[in-house]
Amino acid sequence: MTPEDLKRTIRDEMESPEWTTECCVLCGSRNAETIHKKDRNGKPLHTIVCLECGLVRTAPMPGAGELREFYARHYRVAYQKAATPKLKRVHRAGRAAIDRAGWMAPFLRENDEFLDAGAGGGELVYLLRSKGIRAQGVEPNLAFAEFARRELGLPMEASLLEDLEYPAGRWGSVGCFHVLEHVRNPVEILGRVRRWIRPGGHLFVEVPNVENRCQHPDRRFHRAHLYNFSPVTLRRTVVRAGFQVVWCRSSPDGGNVLLAGRAEEGGGEEEAVENGYARLMEHEREWTAWRYYGSPRTWRRSADRLAGMVREWAAVRGRRSPREVLEELAGGRVNET
Repeated sequence: MTPEDLKRTIRDEMESPEWTTECCVLCGSRNAETIHKKDRNGKPLHTIVCLECGLVRTAPMPGAGELREFYARHYRVAYQKAATPKLKRVHRAGRAAIDRAGWMAPFLRENDEFLDAGAGGGELVYLLRSKGIRAQGVEPNLAFAEFARRELGLPMEASLLEDLEYPAGRWGSVGCFHVLEHVRNPVEILGRVRRWIRPGGHLFVEVPNVENRCQHPDRRFHRAHLYNFSPVTLRRTVVRAGFQVVWCRSSPDGGNVLLAGRAEEGGGEEEAVENGYARLMEHEREWTAWRYYGSPRTWRRSADRLAGMVREWAAVRGRRSPREVLEELAGGRVNET
């Protein structure tokens, strides 16, 4: 694509009635402005921010059919460069699962059933079952869902969340880890999930933090991420869907937002609303490329990632199967019930 083609594409997207008439799913406003014009690889991607609530989204939104095919067959290859998880990826996802199981532990009720929505290769389901939790998974990618069933022996359904039908109160708790940024309407999806959770049960969410200070400001926007949440907009989304926020914080490096919500009988209680747009714009002014490269944290993070790659290589060396990798992380046999 030539520079003139790029300019023309951006101009056409900005002038397109397809996005100027789209309402914000969080607050219903049509008032929005462009916040970024490229994805993390420098390719055209039109990203806008709602002027009323600060929710950041791709515009125009891709069609439902396009997304269905992409996530069923192509996303994992495009993002992870593999049709099925390699052992080092299993180890990395297993370590993330241990972290998630740790912060979820205070909210999980004994004998409740847990659904991991967007379960990937099934690492969290596997590790929760090793602790005696009756966990199952659902994963839209056909190959990853089959991997979880075949290699790990897990109950794993291959489906998009919007295609699932569970009875009301079917699950004690549901996890949505790096899911909400991929769906066309996160409020609607969480509303469906809310009906599946028994009163008093919990929703667990993790999403990338658009206000992070650990990434280059031009590397935040991913073509597969339809929404980019801040702590403010994530809390509002969860409340709109009928949950009460009981715990919310950023990950240690600030790159993700972690949240636990409780399914209350009367739905979520509206919180005092912070101006998400003003807060985001302040972050945009402050977090520049110069600040990114000038921050010692940037170089420490790079060193930590390199050290992590070495640890992954050492951890999977000599291992023959995904189950063996996760068994070592779990420290015990998996409960098959």
